[in-house]
Amino acid sequence: MTRKHFIELAKALHAMQPFSGGFHKLEDWDAAMTRWSESVRAIAAVCSDSNEHFNLARFIAACENGA
Repeated sequence: MTRKHFIELAKALHAMQPFSGGFHKLEDWDAAMTRWSESVRAIAAVCSDSNEHFNLARFIAACENGA
């Protein structure tokens, strides 16, 4: 995979990030954020395995803050 692929993945994952206003209980949002974070890290692991130049911290930051 290339940087272009990583950027598009980060954009898609950012768009899927749960927002606190969509939940009635804080616990539900916390659970959704935990699942989302675990998914991001699992996808990042696959990306890292596919490209030795993959920057894990940069990818996670792009997922959290937008690419």
